[in-house]
Amino acid sequence: MSVSPKTPVYPRPRPGNPRDVAEKTEAATGRRVQIVGGKLVMSPTPPGKHAGVVRRLRRQLDRVMADWYAVAGVAFLPVVDPRKGTWALHTRPDNGAYQDVLPGKFGESVRLPEPLAIEIDTDGFPIHDVSPRGPRAQKGPFTEISK
Repeated sequence: MSVSPKTPVYPRPRPGNPRDVAEKTEAATGRRVQIVGGKLVMSPTPPGKHAGVVRRLRRQLDRVMADWYAVAGVAFLPVVDPRKGTWALHTRPDNGAYQDVLPGKFGESVRLPEPLAIEIDTDGFPIHDVSPRGPRAQKGPFTEISK
């Protein structure tokens, strides 16, 4: 049997479930594998170390994440925290900070001020379960409003 010069000599990928392949690769290597644009992408950094850096950075930014919006003159800022199952509505930006904060828990609705003037029902917002492999959302629709 002769091989044409245009015929590739490398094996073709076999069809399969990319999620299964990603999970098996994660188990074998200990590295995080994601599916991006239909392709498997491996994280070069162990997820635990990366998550620690992200947590430390977020703690520093949390001291100022709402003030950025107040400085920009954003009239109100709804913030949700799916880890704690809470929300907060920051209002009345003045002098680079929000003057009022209305706190609440998932399950309680919050009325957004004008120009939206709508009631947001937080009853369907899932609370993330924090596990050693990272946060996992409970079943249900979820939209993070900010942060």
